[in-house]
Amino acid sequence: MESAKFIISPSTRTRIKRSKFNPKWRKVELFDNRNFKIAAKYLLVAGSQHVQTMATGGEYLPECWQDDERMNFLFSAFPDNRDLNPHHWDSKLQFWADLVVHSSRSLDELCLDCSTLAQRFKRSGKTPLGLPVVLNEMIRQGKIQKLSEFQSGVDAGWVSWGFDLMVKRPLRWTFGTLTGRNHGNPEGTYLLLDLVKEKAEAVLTTHEKSVEFESTDHVVEYRTLLEQCRHCCKDQDSLELALLHLRKLRKVCIFQSDQGEKLVKFASSAHKTVSPVTDVEVGILRLKKTEASLMQQVEKLQSDSDRCRTDAKVYLHKGLKNAAKNALRRKQHIQKILEKREGSLETVHGLVRRIQDAESDRMVIDAYRAGVSAFRQTVDKAGLTPDAVDETMMDVQEVIETSNEISDSIAGGQADMSGLDLDMSGLEEELADLLAEETPSVTSGLTPSEVELKLPSVPASPVGGAVAAGGNTPVSPHQAAGRSDTARRLLLTE
Repeated sequence: MESAKFIISPSTRTRIKRSKFNPKWRKVELFDNRNFKIAAKYLLVAGSQHVQTMATGGEYLPECWQDDERMNFLFSAFPDNRDLNPHHWDSKLQFWADLVVHSSRSLDELCLDCSTLAQRFKRSGKTPLGLPVVLNEMIRQGKIQKLSEFQSGVDAGWVSWGFDLMVKRPLRWTFGTLTGRNHGNPEGTYLLLDLVKEKAEAVLTTHEKSVEFESTDHVVEYRTLLEQCRHCCKDQDSLELALLHLRKLRKVCIFQSDQGEKLVKFASSAHKTVSPVTDVEVGILRLKKTEASLMQQVEKLQSDSDRCRTDAKVYLHKGLKNAAKNALRRKQHIQKILEKREGSLETVHGLVRRIQDAESDRMVIDAYRAGVSAFRQTVDKAGLTPDAVDETMMDVQEVIETSNEISDSIAGGQADMSGLDLDMSGLEEELADLLAEETPSVTSGLTPSEVELKLPSVPASPVGGAVAAGGNTPVSPHQAAGRSDTARRLLLTE
């Protein structure tokens, strides 16, 4: 009889394929711990229990995972002596160390459980035999650390934590790994330090993006921070490990308020390490919480008021005047409470904004002070004083006057050297005479009587009947005009 199959896709979406017998399901529990592990319980198929689970390989598995020859070598145990084949020994160690980190990053897991880690890499019913050697080497290199050691180092401070990590680590692990001998299998839960650092950086970046005012936004509630970091920390354990690492770096401090609330303070951008929490910061946080609570109350009261008004309209439409009056009476009561809440909200909002503006004002004043200090230093360095400036300007005026005197002296010396005392009016008259002499005239050399134009007398007969001088031959008007012009030219040339 064909059994049902469960397939969990790498994107964690579940698809269920049932057999052609359409089996009935009594109870199925699917567990997806981001490593695509599946457990099925109580499956009834046509009266028989047949369970077949198929887990797809993780996205972290390398391409050589399907190469039997390669994987047989990698799944084999490490030799007792590394010197027999250092290249193979190191390549196998590097393969599994990288795969442990890569698979944990892909599964978003910061901790390694040594008892179940081998099941993550189970292939064809076999588990890698050399994982203890790999884990010992990762411990020696500082890539993983026992969770209890990581947590205990917080209270002792980051200096003692570093001392515990480097000095108090069991020496037998280091010696056994260097010689290639496995003198013990790591047990318990270990922390992948590189992944914890990545989570810590993500948490710190998330907080910095949420900061709007330096004076009020660096102290946050733990539960608020947990909601903000959902995209980078899948659960509370991941966030706490990231905060522990930041605490080692003195980037955050965690404390509890008088009301029992867990609060987290981050270091500001102007300081490399976090400072102790002050009463003022706790008071500001309370103001912000009160502001948020009042805003929620105002929104709810406004919604209730609108609903009462809507109910009154519905009652009037149905003819229920008393019910409509009661709805309006409730609306008036809600409006009075709403006005009080809005007044309180405005007061608290004003206090918070004044605190935030005070920080901005302080920054402006600091900028002014820095500018004044820079100006004074520049003036002192350059030797700029009112007396020095006045003296310099007087020197400039004196230099200009001296330059003008020099120019006048040079011009006067050139005039003296030429030996000429020029009379401009005399020059103009002489120039006019020269122009008159050079002007050509066609009447030069003629007497006034000769200059007069001598024209022939008007003929007695019509122009058409004119005759040539000294004869009786008739002359045409055109010929007569031509002869007259000739006579004039001859007269002028004489």
